[in-house]
Amino acid sequence: MISPQVDGPGPGHGDDFLQACTDLGVALFGAVACLVAVVEPDEEHLVFRAASGRETQGVVGLRLPVGRGVAGWVVSSGQGIAVEDVRADPRFARDVAEQTGYVPASILAAPLPAAAGTDEALGVVEVLDRRRSPDRDDARLLSLLARQLSLGLQLEQAADDERQLAASPAAAALAELSAVAGPESSEARLAATLVLGLRDLAQERRGRPGLG
Repeated sequence: MISPQVDGPGPGHGDDFLQACTDLGVALFGAVACLVAVVEPDEEHLVFRAASGRETQGVVGLRLPVGRGVAGWVVSSGQGIAVEDVRADPRFARDVAEQTGYVPASILAAPLPAAAGTDEALGVVEVLDRRRSPDRDDARLLSLLARQLSLGLQLEQAADDERQLAASPAAAALAELSAVAGPESSEARLAATLVLGLRDLAQERRGRPGLG
């Protein structure tokens, strides 16, 4: 069951970055909605930290157990998934979706990787009812967006750690996204804005200019 968030951080700069990423998700996929849920410190629940698009009122701040629904399966397995008909997939938790006020027909989801080469996930990004295109690699695009989200979360979690992330991983992810979406596309320009936001977040957390 989804329940209101009781503990945890309130909205802040980090959440602004997550929100910008979900805005990008809606634009990239022509989706009804894009959501981000993050694993809580107890590692037993997910909390929705950002949501963009239609039918997302009241989603931010909601919690659900890890392992419930498509989002929980993605976090538990560390694998992405494309569910084209949620009615035919036993992993879909309809009761959870109904509590958000919107029941999608399809879900594309990817884990937010905690580290390269591992299945551990910091959370999940979901795209609801995307507009499909034969010229677009949806799974790859979402995995690139998930990397951007993961970098932002790791910066947030390492706020007091001198070993902050450098800009290069974000720039590398942006280069890949631009190659897929097209360097002159509005989506690529928005992605560039996200990288600048990630840089600014790192500078704010460190309290001094530069990322080196």
